[in-house]
Amino acid sequence: MAIANLFRPWLSLVILSLLLTIIGSFQPVQAHRPHDVVTQVKLSPSYSTDQTVYTVVRGNLLKSVDKGEHWRRIVQGLDTLTPLSTLTIDQVEGKMLALGTHGDGIFISNDEGESWRRSSDGLGAQDIGLVHSLSSQPQVMMAAGTEGGLFRSVDSGQSWSSVVDANQLFRALTDADGVLWAGDETGQLFRSDDTGQSWQSLLTVADDSITTLASNGTVVYVGTASKGVFRLNPGTLEILEVNKGLEDLRIQDVKTLPGNSRGVMISSWDQGISISLDSGETWTDYPHGLKKDRQADEFETHHFSEIAISDNFVDDKTVFLGGFNGLYRSFQSGQRWREINTLDPGVVVAMDISPNYGEDGTLALTTYVGKIMTSNDQGKTWQLTMNGAEVPRLNRSFKETYQDPRRFFDIAFSPDYATDKTVFTAGLWTKFLRSTNGAKSWSIHALGKEARGLTLLLSPEFGSDKTMYVGNQAGLLFRSTNGGKTLKEVAKLPWKRGNDSPSMVISSGFAEDRTLYVVAETGVYKSTDAGETWQSTTEASSIATAGNLHIEISPDYPQDQTLFVSSYDGLFRTTDAGDSWQSVAIADIAPDRAFLEGVAISPNYAADGTVMVSLRGKGLYKSVDKGESFAPIGDASLAFSRMYNVPCAGRPIEFSPNYAQDNTIFGFGTANTDIYRSIDGGSTWEILATPDVEAPTEISTLKTVAIAIELYRGRILKVLLAVIVAIVAYFAVRLLRIDKIIKLNRRLLQLGTAMVSFVVALVVLLKI
Repeated sequence: MAIANLFRPWLSLVILSLLLTIIGSFQPVQAHRPHDVVTQVKLSPSYSTDQTVYTVVRGNLLKSVDKGEHWRRIVQGLDTLTPLSTLTIDQVEGKMLALGTHGDGIFISNDEGESWRRSSDGLGAQDIGLVHSLSSQPQVMMAAGTEGGLFRSVDSGQSWSSVVDANQLFRALTDADGVLWAGDETGQLFRSDDTGQSWQSLLTVADDSITTLASNGTVVYVGTASKGVFRLNPGTLEILEVNKGLEDLRIQDVKTLPGNSRGVMISSWDQGISISLDSGETWTDYPHGLKKDRQADEFETHHFSEIAISDNFVDDKTVFLGGFNGLYRSFQSGQRWREINTLDPGVVVAMDISPNYGEDGTLALTTYVGKIMTSNDQGKTWQLTMNGAEVPRLNRSFKETYQDPRRFFDIAFSPDYATDKTVFTAGLWTKFLRSTNGAKSWSIHALGKEARGLTLLLSPEFGSDKTMYVGNQAGLLFRSTNGGKTLKEVAKLPWKRGNDSPSMVISSGFAEDRTLYVVAETGVYKSTDAGETWQSTTEASSIATAGNLHIEISPDYPQDQTLFVSSYDGLFRTTDAGDSWQSVAIADIAPDRAFLEGVAISPNYAADGTVMVSLRGKGLYKSVDKGESFAPIGDASLAFSRMYNVPCAGRPIEFSPNYAQDNTIFGFGTANTDIYRSIDGGSTWEILATPDVEAPTEISTLKTVAIAIELYRGRILKVLLAVIVAIVAYFAVRLLRIDKIIKLNRRLLQLGTAMVSFVVALVVLLKI
């Protein structure tokens, strides 16, 4: 007993030390969130009073009226699939804006960006790289094509005329004191004194493309692609290189500083912000708070881009800077920066409604990054439900990762949720979460192969057959017949649809007909044997090449054999289980502008014939005759769509399961975590706000220990086994009376033998 008492403290110390070492070595670190590529940032000319900021982030136009603290998505009238390239705002009243696109001409707004119309009359190029509104005459605008040509409008963009032919490629435009300046890809500088009607070539600044220009009337600054900054005296045409102190000569933007005739600010490809207060003679870098993302280097694109300066810069010292990693704001004259959210990590990417909604009022949603939320009172209040979905658990490690693993893609209730309380959430990569207690906690499951863009589909008889499917952007289809505990790969479909989600639907008569539909390479594929084999139903139709396909199946499919498919090429319908497909007209929308972003069918379709679609830039349209005719409904300024360039599988329009009684429809598409609800069949909508809460990045000590034990169970068992070896060695010395042979103090020999045995056993076991 005395020996055991002696050994016990030593053993406890060893175990405690090892546990603390394991836990201390793997403290959770917040992973990097996905980057927000900000390509344009513009301020209202009255920013100091109206606090209005516009930005283009990942191809989405956003507007803020509180200095960038909160953002609203702008969609009305922007019915274009082409990337947004350039933005300008009139510098007199700030009411008129022009937005260039890479392939669809120019869009004009006359109401501070709230609504837009396409303006291409006389525009000889549709791929626009630059639009500029004259500072003192905003009705006069210039537009440059990305492949050449310069166009002019004198009626606020209603019509355009060519002023420079297509062999001249302008890269930069600015104006001051009635003089327009332009720079081209060869380094030539041009001047116009008649508001852009005619142009004079002045000189070649450098053997390099001119990327940006700025003028305050007394001096012109010229930024180049790789030769740095030059200063021009407009009177003498003296041109000077002013690069002293600049480490990065790849200039992205240049702005003169209000209130300081010699002040100038530039952004560069890699370095960020540099400021000169002596007309460029010397420069000082101000990178504090600016962040770079390694993916910008992988894509070979710039880290920083456009600068926007407040009209009251002298007093409020406010500057904005766009970049690959997001939007930055400075209240210290550009000397210190803070990143601000634009594309909010809380943007909703998927939502679902409990099949028992009439009784439990339950909703669930997932966000772009970091949130699973539920409501049990029809969306009035919300709870964050992340227990079991902590970063270390998802990563299976406490080590830092490049991006946050809490990237979600889809969410789905069990059809038998009233009794089994089961919910699934799919991640962007390989893993999905399962809850059997109403989303109070989650278990993590993984596919047998790595795949991106997980999409969920549950059998209508899930309560009894426990069948679910998981699709993905690799064309792999997995099936589970035990409620999601394990999955088996059942099919490999061809997939060349990039970031589109693999939309899937299942027949309400699945128990008998075993029918599924899924989007793959040539459109819509069908299986009648529970997913074992597949045939394309659209290979010979225009659906085969259409983008953004989304399938909806009639709740009465066994009887009516009806499906709808929305796409960027319009709406299609089949009433013979996919044997043939017909194009469906949407009111008076031109077929070549019918860019559908979602479709939903009423659960009471057999009786009410209701179908609802969302069109990019045009809002919602509703049919009550099974798609024979459609009419606009609701508010066209609301976006019912997944955020552009944010991959997900969510359905942006969803009917209440009790629609026949409650007339309720839900939707998402805002720039934050809010959702829409209508209780009058879509005629009017209210926004249901969710609380501004974030999943905790700090994990409690107790939970850290629990996660460590879970993650490192094998390692801990090996440590305990090594301890057992040490205990055996300790008592073996006494039983074998080794101290009599070696002639050492027995107690010292026991401790030494135990320690050596422990170390040797630990080394051997940890290598196994």
